[in-house]
Amino acid sequence: MKFSHAVRVAILGVSVSVLAGCATGPQSSGIHLPDPSTVPKDKWSDAMVVFNEMGLAGRRDIPRAIAEQHGLLNGSGDVAHFAVDQMEGSTSVGTTVLMVGGSTSLSNLPQVAAWVPSELAGSPQEAADLLSTAWQEARTQAFPKTASGNQLKASMFMNGQLQIQGEPLERLQTLRSSKPAPSFISAKTVVGPVFIPLGVQLTADARGNGMTKQEAAIRMSAHLPSWVYIYQGGSKMTRPMSPPAMYNKGNELFFIGK
Repeated sequence: MKFSHAVRVAILGVSVSVLAGCATGPQSSGIHLPDPSTVPKDKWSDAMVVFNEMGLAGRRDIPRAIAEQHGLLNGSGDVAHFAVDQMEGSTSVGTTVLMVGGSTSLSNLPQVAAWVPSELAGSPQEAADLLSTAWQEARTQAFPKTASGNQLKASMFMNGQLQIQGEPLERLQTLRSSKPAPSFISAKTVVGPVFIPLGVQLTADARGNGMTKQEAAIRMSAHLPSWVYIYQGGSKMTRPMSPPAMYNKGNELFFIGK
């Protein structure tokens, strides 16, 4: 989904004005962003549903009523690009507008997760191998200038998890070979999630092909199977500033509740 420069600037302006209005300190009322545990799951955004299934935590949806109030939805009711972000554990837009860069939280790092249909993979290792192959094939199609670089191998660990938690390198055997598929996967049973330890590869591919990270994620996801999701935690350090989002089959899914 494409959004015009004018829409991005207008929505960014709304978000920054919210930040300015709430930057006076603890006495500022802000806008409450509810903890997902207090929100019925049928009101979660599609992005939040995938985020939760990845095993991540710390992100909060912007309630749809607040999104509408602040002009964060476009005229057709679809979620438009916005620049409001939520720092881990925060409860108001006033303290969460725009990502604070440099955090080591897993929810602030880019993630790639796959729930491989059991009909395609009979074991966690087969699922990881299939994801590794699918990822490199998609890179070849999406980023012809840089795809010949380092080929990443999938594992059960999220990007950054080894560095943060000090886990052993591989424990794929601890994944069950098959389990019921989450609601967003078109299969009865899946193996996973399995992950690509992404590091800075997608950022490097974006730069090497003259794209923003968001454009790179959109293009990459369009070439991946539907059972693969890319997550970007958002950043105020990039230009244009980017909100947190999930990417799947060329679509951006934002953290705005239903």
